[in-house]
Amino acid sequence: MPKVLVVGAGAAGLRVAKLLLDNSIEVEILEASERVGGRVWSITEFADFPVEAGACFIHGELSLLAHSAQAQNIPFSEVEGSFQYIFQGKLKNHKSLLQDPCFKDFLEFREAYHYYEAEESISSVADFLRKHHVPNAYWPFYAALVGAYGASLKDVDMSNMALSSQNWPDGAKNFRLKRPFSELLAPDFTAVQASLRYKKVVRLVEQHESGVRLITEQGEIFEAEAAVVTVSLALLQQNFIQFVPPLSENKQTAITTLKMGKGRKIFLKFKQKFWPPSLAEITGGSVAQEYWVEGKGKNSQQAVLTAFILDRPEPEELLVSLLLAELASAFGLDLETQLKPLFEKSLDVNWGGSPYIQGLYSYPSVQAHRYRRALALPSGRRIFWAGEATDRFLFGTVQGAWASAERAASEILESLR
Repeated sequence: MPKVLVVGAGAAGLRVAKLLLDNSIEVEILEASERVGGRVWSITEFADFPVEAGACFIHGELSLLAHSAQAQNIPFSEVEGSFQYIFQGKLKNHKSLLQDPCFKDFLEFREAYHYYEAEESISSVADFLRKHHVPNAYWPFYAALVGAYGASLKDVDMSNMALSSQNWPDGAKNFRLKRPFSELLAPDFTAVQASLRYKKVVRLVEQHESGVRLITEQGEIFEAEAAVVTVSLALLQQNFIQFVPPLSENKQTAITTLKMGKGRKIFLKFKQKFWPPSLAEITGGSVAQEYWVEGKGKNSQQAVLTAFILDRPEPEELLVSLLLAELASAFGLDLETQLKPLFEKSLDVNWGGSPYIQGLYSYPSVQAHRYRRALALPSGRRIFWAGEATDRFLFGTVQGAWASAERAASEILESLR
């Protein structure tokens, strides 16, 4: 029976391993950490419901995730509730801002940016805002929109953002699960758990005529007919894994050209809710690009807000202080006498500081569309690639990781015939 080594037990690694097992291919999964899931991580200790440290939304009613949730009878519902904005430090609802022509311009941009055609002297979204004289006071609205890609206004390429939106295949609705997001990975995990090897930090991948040899940080050697690499783009960019022979120039250019954002989620737990019951999300903050009510739609009355923060290096204690100050100002509360007495605790999940991930997910940077294809191509006859960054249109999502796993599994099966 042929054997394939899978590097990484995130969503892509688990899925490609299961698909290979289903086709009578022996697999061994080498995971650097002590858990599976990668950027899917449901934490049960913080509140009376699981908080989602990583992926938390099903993007699109046509997605692989939606179909999987339905097949597993995992309930999910469309994101509902009021969406509010922090404007010049104060909370505003949608209706109150509709009289503002600059806010109307933002709404028009949000609905129509996928029709964008390249303009001279414009690369980033920030370039676009400057050229079109968008006042600085409104930039946080655009930053929150672009922040969904896990990057800032200066980093996201306008043309590639439009192209990715034009080619998005999975539908426009967003959903949240009523159970832990990690349950979506449970069937794959159950199928492959006997093949999992934890704390196996792969540092060298050698390809030879008849197969591959992988060597870990601990000096352990694993051999097989082929390997599929599913580690994050950030690890590849740091040459965390050495390849012998070296990767092709085209592959190395793809790795260095594609970009992956850094960011974190900070969960804030309060003794009681100080926001209206209908609230779902707040955008436009200067500390957090976005806040949302973490327990929305779940069986809990506990008061937990999630702050989604991009590329800020401050320690948790300082960031929590800044977040509380921003929220107090937005809701018109006195920080010391009204909001701080309600605050219980925080949890900081800093993906940029995660040693075996080191970032959020890949985003539409300059020429990203072109180089995702190059990143996905097999290296020789023995090394294959999967992971969200390799998918041209579903990058940055779990369904992108799954789609890449299906592609890689097909390539491997074809090569082993």
